Amino acid sequence: METKKRYQPNAKFSGRKERDGFVCSSATWKWFDCVAVKIGGDVQIRDTKDASDTTLIFTRSEWEAFVAGVKKGEFDV
Repeated sequence: METKKRYQPNAKFSGRKERDGFVCSSATWKWFDCVAVKIGGDVQIRDTKDASDTTLIFTRSEWEAFVAGVKKGEFDV
């Protein structure tokens, strides 16, 4: 049985796009070593190493607040 790659290259996002629309950062260097994000009416996030595809769901305003904090350096470690 042939296995198919979970992610496909996607020029629009400059990262890797999963078949169901999740996108991984181009900064990740392994196929399964990243966090994937899907933005629609809400924002869905999952760890690509999680074989069960457990997904966290956030509202747009929650996501925007998080991204603003990242851009301000509030999460630098």
